[in-house]
Amino acid sequence: MAELHPHFSLRHNSTGDPGAVMWKDKLVTTAIPLTNLAGKHEGKAAFVVASGPSVNKLDISPLKQHLTFCVNGSFLKFSSGDFNPDYAVICDAGFVSERWGIVQETIASDTHCLFTPAVLSRICQLGANVLEGRKVSVIQTHFRHYGQKAMEPADISRLAEKDEELISQDGRIGFSLNPVKGLFSAHTVTHLPLQLCWYMGVRNVFILGMDLSEGNIPARFYEQGSSATSTHLDRDYLRHIEPAFNIAGAMSASHLFRVYNLSENSRLPDTILPKISFRNALDLASAIH
Repeated sequence: MAELHPHFSLRHNSTGDPGAVMWKDKLVTTAIPLTNLAGKHEGKAAFVVASGPSVNKLDISPLKQHLTFCVNGSFLKFSSGDFNPDYAVICDAGFVSERWGIVQETIASDTHCLFTPAVLSRICQLGANVLEGRKVSVIQTHFRHYGQKAMEPADISRLAEKDEELISQDGRIGFSLNPVKGLFSAHTVTHLPLQLCWYMGVRNVFILGMDLSEGNIPARFYEQGSSATSTHLDRDYLRHIEPAFNIAGAMSASHLFRVYNLSENSRLPDTILPKISFRNALDLASAIH
């Protein structure tokens, strides 16, 4: 887990939410509290665009009329389509260092960005001015709230036993119904928008580009050859990723929270999340709206 730069800090507001983003003791921007997003999109459908190569063949311009999320570098799919997503989620400080240009472009688009403290710290280190006046909220993964020690899995498990808004058996794998309390990462950023969608009141989510490619198959649509950065999908798939989506799949099967996988050749089987076409997803989303 990335360490925070000593010049970076977050100052909490009167309600206890992370408010002021500080760099070298100067205000960079004021974060929008996550509580402002509770139920904000009640009854809507949402599209989460991940970075798998399968999105290369898709024209996502029909998503202009729908609620949309990008994760990490998938913002480039929107910029090439000449519109911006509603929300951008980045939780990995390493991505900021490796793809600084993409991060700058995402922030400059005036998309509402949901960043971890580590991501904000790295952004400030590389160029704090890019955050000035932008829409930013702070998300907490691994149940490590700013200024506090990370919780151990056993502690998270015990907490989940008493808290109906946290779904977890072992404290490692889980699903949070309230991101203010923390988010489960599942070692894939795509898991985070699902938890945020629930909190925002969205009950139908369609995921594009969740290919979860195996072996030497390219993992991201915007990378090729020597420019591609490493991925831990093979290492993390069975231990973290699939078990996490099993929880979303169980919620979907009970019709509490419908999640659809639009990647036909995704490693995640349709016994966990149903696979449908992009066209069918657009039809379903339009009917919901």
